[in-house]
Amino acid sequence: MRSIKFEHFSTAALMLLLTALAGCTTGIVKDSNGVAVAGVAVTAYGQCAGEGCEASQVETATPAGLLTGYQTSSDSNGQYFYDPYGEKVAAEEAMTIAAAEGSDTYQLQYSQAGYQDVWLDYTPNFQQYSSDGQQYLITGVPEVYLCLDGAADSDGDGICDDAEAQYGTDPQNADSNGDGVYDDQALFGSGSPFATNLRALLHYNINVSDFEASKAFYQLLGFSVLLEVDVDVPDAAEAQGLNLAPYSLKAAPMILADGFIIDLIKFHSPYDDTAPHSDIYSLGLATLSLKTDNIQADMATLEANGIGYSILFGSETNPVTIQFADPDGTVILLSQVFEDKGLNSSGETYVHGVFSTNINVSDLAVATAFYQQAGFRLIGENKGIATLGLQDGRHFTLTESDSEDLAYEDVNHLGIARIAIETSNIDQDIQVLEAAGIEFYTSEAIIPSGPLSILRYVAFEDPDGTVIELVEYN
Repeated sequence: MRSIKFEHFSTAALMLLLTALAGCTTGIVKDSNGVAVAGVAVTAYGQCAGEGCEASQVETATPAGLLTGYQTSSDSNGQYFYDPYGEKVAAEEAMTIAAAEGSDTYQLQYSQAGYQDVWLDYTPNFQQYSSDGQQYLITGVPEVYLCLDGAADSDGDGICDDAEAQYGTDPQNADSNGDGVYDDQALFGSGSPFATNLRALLHYNINVSDFEASKAFYQLLGFSVLLEVDVDVPDAAEAQGLNLAPYSLKAAPMILADGFIIDLIKFHSPYDDTAPHSDIYSLGLATLSLKTDNIQADMATLEANGIGYSILFGSETNPVTIQFADPDGTVILLSQVFEDKGLNSSGETYVHGVFSTNINVSDLAVATAFYQQAGFRLIGENKGIATLGLQDGRHFTLTESDSEDLAYEDVNHLGIARIAIETSNIDQDIQVLEAAGIEFYTSEAIIPSGPLSILRYVAFEDPDGTVIELVEYN
């Protein structure tokens, strides 16, 4: 066995490697069709020992700071080695990799022109092997499949459809086994430090003037109350999370059968009684768009409850979409679909889910670029409308509008004041988005006081002032 010089190494990591007898790390890189890819740059962001460390050292600037890594490349079989024994590499290239102090995991980055980068969190598991009387410690990294730039990713989980077939995950479901962990997290861990971690639409925040009347209205539409909570935020620093002065409110998250949630809110202080925009093309979140199994039955129920409506698309005998409003004037669109789900929890209406999420914007190109930068996936663009997606499979649309009604300036305005998006790594998102020039109301995520302390959040505005809230559950 060749001797190893332990340079570029802390004392603790040196002892770790001495204990591990300087094991070899190896793996294989293939394309999404299972064919080995040669010449892939493989970079390990850990601690390095051996003759090859200095020559292989690279530095990668990320929004979180400068990362120091050690690079090798895949051979014609797609295989790569961090080999301290000098058996698979030249003596001057011999090196071994360990995790940084205080961690048992390091990241591996796979890069090749024409392919999407893969970042993998890896925990070594060294096993002893014998060959020709020599003893070796070797850890094998799971095979990695690279996706071509622009490859189809039907479920938006960051893994192209063909690679999902190789990994054995479902290309139509971002959480293949339904365990609450998205496939990219299950396979790769924390992922790229250059990417945001937006996962799913959590809820719309709808501000109301009469809490009980509005709650009854939305219950008629099929929303069920999850809980009711009083929130008092006297601390100015916490209130700044929503760009407000200290505030108090009452809230009730309400859920539809498909899991779509609205957060019904009555601000006590500061209270803004300005009516919501009535124009469905107003900039920002102008409408709540729902779907029903039986639009004609729902029209009759609305009439019976004194709720007026108009037919937006279709005819009186064959309505497709109707428009009406909640007690404060927030515009609701209800569209006919044919899914045969029957009556909802109200026992009176057939509304069972959200139909679409639309944000009106003044400049489609600018807004599309912004939302892509924030982590939304562009699905397509046609006639002034861009369709975007998140990893939960929900689609958003951006619609270009020349309306003079601007997005609400403050989040306590009556109507749909903001939407909340779930993220799996809010701190990384802040770093990535701030590096891209996006400004948040606060520099760090806010932990709410009281019953909502189970989460952290930050908020920012799109180019038209629509407020987007990122939420991570603790």
